[in-house]
Amino acid sequence: MSYSILTQYAGLTNSEMTTATPLPLSVYNPGNGATSVFDYAALYQADYAGAANHAVFSWHGEAGAVYSITSGSYADPALLMVFDSYGNPIAEDDGGGARGSDHVSFVAPYSGTYYVDASWVQGALSSQQKVSLGILEDLGSNKVVVTAGTARGDQLDGTAGDDDMYGMSGNDSLFGGRGNDFLDGGWGTDSAYYLGRHSDYAVAKDGDGFRVTDKVGTEGSDLLVNVERLDFSDVSVALDIDGAGGQAYRLYQAAFNRAPDKPGLGYWIAQLDHGASLTQVSQAFVDSSEFIARYGAHASNESIVNNLYWNVLHRAPEKAGYDYWVDVLNGHHDSLANVLANFSESQENYAQLVGVMSNGVEYQPYG
Repeated sequence: MSYSILTQYAGLTNSEMTTATPLPLSVYNPGNGATSVFDYAALYQADYAGAANHAVFSWHGEAGAVYSITSGSYADPALLMVFDSYGNPIAEDDGGGARGSDHVSFVAPYSGTYYVDASWVQGALSSQQKVSLGILEDLGSNKVVVTAGTARGDQLDGTAGDDDMYGMSGNDSLFGGRGNDFLDGGWGTDSAYYLGRHSDYAVAKDGDGFRVTDKVGTEGSDLLVNVERLDFSDVSVALDIDGAGGQAYRLYQAAFNRAPDKPGLGYWIAQLDHGASLTQVSQAFVDSSEFIARYGAHASNESIVNNLYWNVLHRAPEKAGYDYWVDVLNGHHDSLANVLANFSESQENYAQLVGVMSNGVEYQPYG
């Protein structure tokens, strides 16, 4: 099988290949009686300063097998990359994964040695040293049909059995149908469709993806990776808490100190999906009657900053932060819309809402 080399990136050095840590794959057991499309797996974990200096690993791959690789560290790995046996880069981070985690999947073009650079980023504190690398191998033995999309947006439909579906590039729509399916949306904003109501399914985080289990019908238990949206018969669910879905939800909570209404959330997710910036959406919130009623039509910057702390972070402002944001507004160094967006996307607000959003957020699609 021929394959492309990513010539825009540097390859591995002989030293990096020689000193790469071998990762043997063993039979994969997802636990709790669950089934999986993956046959074999390897997991490496470490917790010491300097682990990022030893982040190149090797393993034996099988031609035609699908590999799903996840790298985790304190901050997002710099650039998760797969290399062939000569050290040439052949697959790169696909943009999937939560904060502190990156993902890449590819089909092995030959049987032999492969390398992966986990590209970990560690922090300065002792609590910021944990790193991990997981490799899942799908040999095709646990499913009936493998379906792959194209570089465009595709509609992929499964069979009555177990399916493996890969959307690749574009904004894809995937329907697994009956059976226990594996759905990988690839790049773009991808949706998985289900026939029943949201309440008929259990949706739960599963590793770097989500597991959707039909509780009342015959659609089985599906593992989803790189799928940003779920579409049920009554409502949609945004899984991309680090993308447009999460940004819109956090902005509602920040601006209005309430959970978003489903139609409104759907509208603003659609605007972000179609190219609106977070600042543009934030400006629309600032101009809204609800924002003016909450913060005051002619409120001072001091009052606005104080209310942002209470409404967004639910605490009194610390002096340094309060003084900083008041100076930003008084000195016209930035707009109120950008200040609101900064509060909305702050680590503190993210941490407050991650539990609420961990299994996705419901919305009504717009349009």
